[in-house]
Amino acid sequence: MRFILAFLFSLSPAIAQQGGGVVQIGAVTANNCVKWVSSNKITDAGATCGGGGGGSGTVTSVSVTTANGVSGTVANPSTTPAISLTLGAITPVSVNGLTVTSTTGTFTLAAGKTLTASNTLTLTATDGSTLAIGAGGTLGSLAYLSSVGTGVATALGVNTNSAGGIYTFGSGLGVVGATSLALGGATIGPDALGVTGSVSISGNTVLGSTARLGWSDAFFTRNGSASIQIGGADSAAPVAQTLSAQSVVAGTTNTAGANLTIKGSAGTGTGAGGSILFQYAAAGTTGSAQNAPVTALTLTGAGKLNVGDGTQSFIDTTTGKASFYGVQVTNGSGTGNPWVSIGNGTYLGVMIAGGTGVGFTGATNSIGSPDAVLARQAAAVVKVTNAAGTGAGYIRTQGVTVASLPSAATAGNGARGFVTDATATTFLSIVAGGGSNSVPVVSDGTNWLIG
Repeated sequence: MRFILAFLFSLSPAIAQQGGGVVQIGAVTANNCVKWVSSNKITDAGATCGGGGGGSGTVTSVSVTTANGVSGTVANPSTTPAISLTLGAITPVSVNGLTVTSTTGTFTLAAGKTLTASNTLTLTATDGSTLAIGAGGTLGSLAYLSSVGTGVATALGVNTNSAGGIYTFGSGLGVVGATSLALGGATIGPDALGVTGSVSISGNTVLGSTARLGWSDAFFTRNGSASIQIGGADSAAPVAQTLSAQSVVAGTTNTAGANLTIKGSAGTGTGAGGSILFQYAAAGTTGSAQNAPVTALTLTGAGKLNVGDGTQSFIDTTTGKASFYGVQVTNGSGTGNPWVSIGNGTYLGVMIAGGTGVGFTGATNSIGSPDAVLARQAAAVVKVTNAAGTGAGYIRTQGVTVASLPSAATAGNGARGFVTDATATTFLSIVAGGGSNSVPVVSDGTNWLIG
């Protein structure tokens, strides 16, 4: 750009006389401006100066040096040119104290949104990853673990294996204040979480309807509403399950085991507690339908152990009394026809199989060999013998006074007895007491007769 220096003609002699420092070239017209032609030479500018030394002209070109991605051009050169600036790839050292490192990545922030980081923040993820935080939510320290990462894993105290996705918590994993712990389709157990310490959950843990809780070979499974099943879901080849209490470890000498308590629901006040039911599924007809369960034993809230529906066979645990219907006693192997049937449904009372009998022993327990046996001799015939069935036997009727006999009508026709104070010994005469004779008596349904 050329600069115009205005001098009045009246001053030019003085300029020419400045110790030879400035030289005037040619004549200068009065009131014209002068211009520099070199560092120490001036000449007439060829026009008057306007307004006290200023000048005017047209801007024909402007040069803007491109720097840091900014360049410019003059759209309309004039006395007041408009300069258009073009922004390219800006690579400043810092902006308002924020250092920006050159990269080929893209950073997008939606209009009207603010990103604030109060401390150093490093985000690393696989392409396509998304971090979603709900409305009003706060992402706390170590709250998000999207994949196996050494930084987060180290902070959590987590060890990961080479396969990835399996975590070992040495000092426990605590989920505080959460309503649920979602693990997708994973199984909670050593093979899925590798828990060597504990998993502490202060809220609720809700599993999906098809999820299972357990280990690689033992599970708890939901079998329906309010129903928990030991083992996995029903299958064509079910696996036998065992529920047991903790036992004493082998190598510990003379240590008693612990109890296993199965408790029914407790009532309040006069309300009875819930019963404990033992059920089985009996075989049905040919088909693929699952057989329905049947209750075999019921321990009621009143302390009564019912067999079946409990109407005929039960044990009252509060009194120790028992009532059984249709009890059968067989040989030691439990095979063959029963030896003894009690209330078998056809014949009430006790029925003893042929060749056996009711034995009595003088020993203090029932293990010894009987020395008195009441056995079947033939149809309608019962004999008294020994265990071998060859010894002589008899039935002894306890002697009583005539006054001690029940009425003949009560005893019934054919009842027999023995008295010790009869006044006579005449056969089939009505017995009378007060004497000294010991005689057998028989009832005809009306009177007791001697004989």
